[in-house]
Amino acid sequence: MERIRAGRYGKGDFIIADAKDADLSGGILTTGRRRDTEARVTGNRTRAEF
Repeated sequence: MERIRAGRYGKGDFIIADAKDADLSGGILTTGRRRDTEARVTGNRTRAEF
């Protein structure tokens, strides 16, 4: 990590990560659905709403 941060990296210094957690796979959509007063889905909640 020090070499990468310092800009002195080579191809063997990179890390490949693969996350399959539900909270990471959908990005902003994982904040949930916005619903009206009758529980109908009206869109996706923003991060601020979450």
